[in-house]
Amino acid sequence: MSTIAPLTTGSAHRDEERSALVRWSWAMVGAFVVLWFVVGLVTFASLGWFGLVEGDLVLMAHSWAAWLWFVASWAVVAAAPAAGIVLATMAMRRGARWRARASLVTNGLVALLVAYQVFDEIRMSYFPAWSWPF
Repeated sequence: MSTIAPLTTGSAHRDEERSALVRWSWAMVGAFVVLWFVVGLVTFASLGWFGLVEGDLVLMAHSWAAWLWFVASWAVVAAAPAAGIVLATMAMRRGARWRARASLVTNGLVALLVAYQVFDEIRMSYFPAWSWPF
């Protein structure tokens, strides 16, 4: 008696891989919220290190240490949407459709929100008289 192994094309494996990439991409939106909240709490707790009080922004210290803290904290926050964009792009390259595109757009919007917050904190700390044109 002989048995013949079924011929598999790997389609099920590719579907699972795409689904996992899309799930992880969507998880980065939630990770962003958690990271944003935690980094905000840690930054609030660290204001005293820079001689600042509640309501101040770290860059208002106008020091190199404040800039290091600022860059490091925003890099941590921006890591989640950046990873979400990479994961969604990988899923799309493997054939994922609307779920991956929706995740890509969502993570892209989150990345734009992070960029806005970074530039706005710089504006409020160094150019307080200037305001956004909209």
